[in-house]
Amino acid sequence: MSAPDEGLQAGFLANLGERDYEKHEFGKRCLELKKIILTFLLTALLWPWCSAQAGDRILFIPHDDRPISYHQTVEVVEAAGYELVLPPKELLSNATNMGHPQ
Repeated sequence: MSAPDEGLQAGFLANLGERDYEKHEFGKRCLELKKIILTFLLTALLWPWCSAQAGDRILFIPHDDRPISYHQTVEVVEAAGYELVLPPKELLSNATNMGHPQ
């Protein structure tokens, strides 16, 4: 903020009475609370539609074929009841191959 802007803001706040300043801060907090409530309501309303559209399939692209990155993750997700869509293993990197990102 530039010096003239700071002076204007300071002057504006100095011209406000104590009660007006509280209203100004209260208004800011109410606006923040309204945003939070609106976000929550939209999420609650759209969640069933979004999850119905997504189904039970997950696109999973591991960064390599190490057990922790590929095999264990696939086992856990499939045990949870989801279907995974995976790239072919020959496209992933491993100990002898750097992978094929194209």
